[in-house]
Amino acid sequence: MRAADHESVAELFRALSHPERVCILEMLSEGERCVCDLALALNQRQAYVSQQLAVLRDAGLVACRRDGWRMRYRLIRPQVLNIIAEAQAIAEQTDVNAERAYWSHLIATSVGLVAAGNPLTS
Repeated sequence: MRAADHESVAELFRALSHPERVCILEMLSEGERCVCDLALALNQRQAYVSQQLAVLRDAGLVACRRDGWRMRYRLIRPQVLNIIAEAQAIAEQTDVNAERAYWSHLIATSVGLVAAGNPLTS
């Protein structure tokens, strides 16, 4: 992969690096939505949602059109939902592994304290 390709991939991941933007993409997977509907669903101000949408638009993931006074957004790269699903699966597996490591460490430490005759564990 060329350096320019690496930069393009990194830009995509930067656009996906905010939980609200991932949420917006998932909502837009159901169809076109206006900023006011997205703001209501996210319990955020319209200005904040518009800023998040601008990042997604600059990344080429969403497009907008004016509908009277409203701006309506739609997902134009539905493939990004596959990336989100894969990332979620990796995150869930990572969480499971981290929890296993925590409990393994805790058990090993407890066993070590008992074996050493630690009065706090007797």
